[in-house]
Amino acid sequence: MNSLICLAQIAAVFAAICGANIVAAHDRSCAPARQKIIVYQPWASHSAVNPAQAKVIAKQLNTYGFTHLLLQWSRYGEQRYWLDDKPSWLPKQIKLGARQIIEGLYFDPGYYQALSLPDTSFEIYLATLRENSLIEAHLLQQNTQGKIDGWYFPEEIDDLNWRTQKRQEMLSAHFKSMIHGLKRLNANAPIYASTFFGGHSSPQEYARMLKKIHQETGIIWLVQDGLGVLRQPQPNTRQYLRTMSRTLPTNAWLGLLETFTELNQTGENRFCPASRSEIESRRKLWCSATGREPEVYFSLNQFNNKLLGHQNIKCKTRDGHFAAI
Repeated sequence: MNSLICLAQIAAVFAAICGANIVAAHDRSCAPARQKIIVYQPWASHSAVNPAQAKVIAKQLNTYGFTHLLLQWSRYGEQRYWLDDKPSWLPKQIKLGARQIIEGLYFDPGYYQALSLPDTSFEIYLATLRENSLIEAHLLQQNTQGKIDGWYFPEEIDDLNWRTQKRQEMLSAHFKSMIHGLKRLNANAPIYASTFFGGHSSPQEYARMLKKIHQETGIIWLVQDGLGVLRQPQPNTRQYLRTMSRTLPTNAWLGLLETFTELNQTGENRFCPASRSEIESRRKLWCSATGREPEVYFSLNQFNNKLLGHQNIKCKTRDGHFAAI
C-alpha cells in the first residue's frame, strides 16, 4: 500500500477526533476528556503489516493525543497476541511511545452463544472464562516489558442477558473474583468492562444494573453509544445515556464513541469507518446527553481500515466516507 495514501486516510479520520477539543472549548456544558483511549482489536492477519506502516500508526496515535491503548484481548481463542511470534509483533510496535497500556484478557469466541445457556451451565462457563483470563493476566505480568496501566474484561455486558437478579448476582461474583485476582498482581491498576444497550431494559433499569455492579465490584464501565450499529428499532440513545450519567457516580463510567457504521448487508466486513459528520454528530450527542466528552474510541481498526479493518468495497462509495480518501 502507498504509505502516503495510508497516512492521509488516518490523518483525515483522526482530525475529526482531534476536533473534539475545539468543540468542547466552545461548549461550557461539556466537560473535556481527561484522557483519550483508543481500542485495538489484534488479529493474526495484522502480521502482514510492515514496520514502516506500524510506525505510521504509532506516530498518528502520538500526534492526535491518544494517552492510552486498550487491547481488546491478549488471547482470542487459542491465539495469543503478546508472545514473541509474528502475530503479536504489531501490538508491541503500536504500544511504543508514551501511551499507557490497558491489557485485555482472554476472549472466548463462543461467549455470545454461551449467554443463552441455563444459569447453572452458564455459571460453570463463567468459571472457565475466569480461569483462562487470570492465567493470561499472570503470564502478561511476568512477560510483558513495561508497566500494565489497566485491565480490560473482553466479555461485553448487555441489557438483555443480565436482567434477572440471578444473572446479576453471577456477574457480580464473576467480576469480584476476577478483580480480587488482578489486584493481587497490580493493586493500583483500574479495571474496565464494556457495556451496551439494545432497548431490552428501560433506561432506568439498565442504569440501576450498572450502578449496582459498580458499587459491588468497583468495575469501571465503558459505555458504548451503539450509534454505529444498524438496529431496528433504534433505542433512544440520548435517554439511555442521560439516565446512565445521572445514575452512576462520575468515576464509574467512561463514554465510548463508536467510530464505525454498519451497512445493511451480511458478513463480517459489513462495518465501515464512520465519516467526519457521523463522528461529530455522535460526539455532540454525548455532550448534550451527559455533559461529558467521550473518552474512549472504538476502534483503531476503523481509523486505519485499509491496514487493520475488514475490507468492503462499499465503504468507498458512501458519501463523505473516509475510505474514499
